[in-house]
Amino acid sequence: MKHWAVALLLALLLAGHAAAETGISVVGCVEPDKAYGELVNAPVNAFEALLDEWRQAHADIPVSYRTRTLSEINMLARMDRLPDIFMLDARTGRIYAREGLLCEVTDAVVQSEYAEAYRYDALTPYVYYGRIAAFPALTKYYSVVIYDRDVFDAFPSSWDALCAFDARARGYDGVIAFGNSGGTPAAAALLSPLLSTEDGGEWLLSMINGERAHSFRDGVFVDALSHVTDMLDAPVFAPRVLKQSAEASIGAFADQKTPALLVSGSDVFRALETVKAKSPALYDRLDFATLPGGPAASGFTYGLFVNEKLSDDPDRLRACLDLCVWLTGPRYAETVAACGQRGFTAADPAARAAFLSECDDDTLKRLAAHMDGAETCMDLGQYLYHAVWSAFGGGIAAQEDPDAPNAAIIANDMQDMYERYYLTP
Repeated sequence: MKHWAVALLLALLLAGHAAAETGISVVGCVEPDKAYGELVNAPVNAFEALLDEWRQAHADIPVSYRTRTLSEINMLARMDRLPDIFMLDARTGRIYAREGLLCEVTDAVVQSEYAEAYRYDALTPYVYYGRIAAFPALTKYYSVVIYDRDVFDAFPSSWDALCAFDARARGYDGVIAFGNSGGTPAAAALLSPLLSTEDGGEWLLSMINGERAHSFRDGVFVDALSHVTDMLDAPVFAPRVLKQSAEASIGAFADQKTPALLVSGSDVFRALETVKAKSPALYDRLDFATLPGGPAASGFTYGLFVNEKLSDDPDRLRACLDLCVWLTGPRYAETVAACGQRGFTAADPAARAAFLSECDDDTLKRLAAHMDGAETCMDLGQYLYHAVWSAFGGGIAAQEDPDAPNAAIIANDMQDMYERYYLTP
């Protein structure tokens, strides 16, 4: 039975592959979330809409498209049956680059008519060994604090002020609900702002580039990590924050068990839809801020990669690069806006201003204004293998234990993982 199931899975994975040999095969890894509406699904809907537009403009080039899980894409890689264009996160992309599975796209990016739209901070996660290996896909995300304006006239601007807010005396489980299963969200939301200083930025770029001039044992990182563990030990975050999902934290906030919520990316919009359905009165009171002490972590979760095998087929490679540029250039942001996220992704400032003046949802207007003016920094979690962050996640989760390792020990474990999985060719 087990062998039959494996055979069926392989057959399903390879279905349609032969038909795409003369055209272009595209595989995404994000599907529309049927539990939510257009606000959440606009990025995926826009991607598919642009793909259809390109098909119509290039009727002579067949294009197949389907979604796979990251595990299924990895299986296709092991079988040497990767599609022409596929979507991956930055960490998995680095593995593929190291194994020679990716066609580098530096020239296609810098020579594109949209070159100026591909910001360096967006491309950084996909620069491997000095060459660009992907186009940043879907929409940029931000870490955002959503809070109840009836509780805070303005969200505290210092960590001390946040710690001084006695949530439990007011009947709350904590001040901020925060889903952090796996450790990576804490790396993004808590560590990134602390490392966005000049010294921290130099440290981060050195680590990304694998220069071996710095390490996780450096004081700039250990000090930041110590501060994060202090933050998590303070009576600010709701209990079990390190073990619950983003969905659970959204539910806790919507049920008014905390007066604030820390989320990022599409979870920002999931939170809005959830709160609006559960408590319209709370929805009308929502406002937005960043955590005290630094900018908001932001970045692109996924990139569009091109199969290295196309290097031997210049015509198909040219068509694939043209399609990638189309799916990730300024037209994509306009399409996302048209699909339901007006004011959040439109590249044209006039379009965002029009949204703010015409929108009759004051909560969405406040969110758009916040995201438009928020100071941002690179998301640390984008750059290193998940294995590195698993040491981080396990380490900070252990802080609930009185005998937990200190920051220096956690940093040492992370350096070991970094050398084993990131630096090793």
